Amino acid sequence: HVFEHVPDPSETMKELKRILKPGGILIIAVPNHNSFAYKIFGKFFYQLDAPRHLFHYSDKILKIYASKLNLKVEKMRYGAFWDQTTFIVSGLHCISSKTGGNLWIGLSKWTKKGNIFAVAFYGFLYISLTPLSVLLNFLKFGDSVKFG
Repeated sequence: HVFEHVPDPSETMKELKRILKPGGILIIAVPNHNSFAYKIFGKFFYQLDAPRHLFHYSDKILKIYASKLNLKVEKMRYGAFWDQTTFIVSGLHCISSKTGGNLWIGLSKWTKKGNIFAVAFYGFLYISLTPLSVLLNFLKFGDSVKFG
């Protein structure tokens, strides 16, 4: 995930096309602004990551960039192995905004210290959200999108 950090995506895409060898494959992966988690958590969506993420993308926007440069999109893939984590962190940020604390930092610290409750709670959330993550990726609403 780099493309969301570049200050001039149009120029970056032009340069990537220029240096791409004939028959070469360009793969770009970005957080999916059209994800289910973004729709639920809005400004608390963990992958917004402001101010480090300068731009937000969806599969449609990536296809437009490719089309403008006559690049062929071979495949779109949704989601990543950390989608459950993103969903958990986004939810904890959202809850924290209502309670005035920071549940993600607390859970993260407790987990790193080996707190059995925190490890079990996080593991339970992660495993519980795996089927949802797989379904959302299949429906093209995963937390990240990759094309090439």
